[in-house]
Amino acid sequence: MDFVKRLLWCALGLSMFAFGLYMGTQASIVGLASWNCFTVGVAQVTGSLYGTVSIITGLVILGIDLLLREKIGLATVVNIFLIGKSVDLFQSLNIIPKIENFWIGLLVFLASQFVLALASYIYIRPGMGAGPRDSLMRGLNRKLPKLPVGVVRFSIELFAVAVGAICGAKIGVGTVIGAFGVSVAIQLVFKWFKFDIKTVRQESVIETFKNLYQQIKGGKKHEKS
Repeated sequence: MDFVKRLLWCALGLSMFAFGLYMGTQASIVGLASWNCFTVGVAQVTGSLYGTVSIITGLVILGIDLLLREKIGLATVVNIFLIGKSVDLFQSLNIIPKIENFWIGLLVFLASQFVLALASYIYIRPGMGAGPRDSLMRGLNRKLPKLPVGVVRFSIELFAVAVGAICGAKIGVGTVIGAFGVSVAIQLVFKWFKFDIKTVRQESVIETFKNLYQQIKGGKKHEKS
């Protein structure tokens, strides 16, 4: 896969990931998903804004990723700082109205889990770095190779739910589905595409910019010739 295609796939995956989060937000009638539960709970206890907690959480997980020797790529950084803003954009466009019917909300929430799983596959595959939570999943999966990736992801989601619950965040059917659902969805999507996350070589931000420089330099040489 050439550099430009990798960039495009990465951008598509991150956009889909933000849209998956947005779908879950609009279907919140069934309850808060695991990381929304975590973020809202911590925000309530600390009196901070949702976005502030989200960014700080991402940076803390990023530190753990570094301890696990995961490479920090362009997608990792973009995920931390821009995913939330993309969700804000989707909300301002009101693509999906706030769902008031429980059963419709449940269907949309379930669909959001598969959108998130597919988005994870799309933007991790090009090797430009995974989001902090996906990097954590990958790092733990490498350290614990006998555990299926779905089990690793479920453990991470369960931790987020537990912290959110302790902090007093709303727990509902969606919270339970989110904790189980995204791990099952990731397991299924990765299996469908025969994708082993441990085999992907993730490049660092520095490597990405070096590749971009080489791409631009090669293009200029081609123009001169």
